[in-house]
Amino acid sequence: MDWLTFWSQVAAAIVGSGLATGIIVAWFNAKIEADRKRREKVELIAEFLSEWLKQPEPDYTRLNKLAFAISLWFPSKLVIEFAKTTTWDSTAKHYTELIVEARNFLHNNKDKIIADNVVHFKPKKTS
Repeated sequence: MDWLTFWSQVAAAIVGSGLATGIIVAWFNAKIEADRKRREKVELIAEFLSEWLKQPEPDYTRLNKLAFAISLWFPSKLVIEFAKTTTWDSTAKHYTELIVEARNFLHNNKDKIIADNVVHFKPKKTS
């Protein structure tokens, strides 16, 4: 028996037993779960920025909790940019650019959104 015949029979046995279907389903489920967790982590940045921009006073305990989680879960490049932006560093990116960086992390740098596409609202100034 040659190798091609052997592997064809192995593949037929696996498919016939339903094992292949189970493996494929498990792989897709794991991928879906990993994507869900990645989205939840990216949402930390949006949640942080929303609280950080809150007027008149943000909840600093909540900000610290979110900042610590962001520092734990994200790549160093994004954490450094996040720190610069949220401490008003003179070389910092605008917070909408930080949202774009987070989207790029989420979409493996295949995203077309730019900072100008990020919608954000500021409170009206009262005179």
